[in-house]
Amino acid sequence: MSERIEAFANALPEMCVAVLRPENLLIGIRRRQRGYFQMYDGTVKGTAARLVADRMNRALGVSPQQREAMLIGSMMGWECPAACPTCDLHAQAAYYIEEVSS
Repeated sequence: MSERIEAFANALPEMCVAVLRPENLLIGIRRRQRGYFQMYDGTVKGTAARLVADRMNRALGVSPQQREAMLIGSMMGWECPAACPTCDLHAQAAYYIEEVSS
């Protein structure tokens, strides 16, 4: 594994929860693994999925920037610059609950 990928991975938690759009499905993402796994058999969707993801990530100690970086890394590859939580793209990332109430 390259030094850059290793540095990105070390800045990320073991796991996070996100919402896959446009379906608004609740998904789990594991660090350094491609893709994602669906949570709750797809029964938690929409605003409920956003609220559950927010609560779970807070409990796991996952920041919004880490969540976004992991979502991108799992889909685009962990070597992608946006797979790093300090990437400028994630500067405006917010918890889902804040996005819903805005």
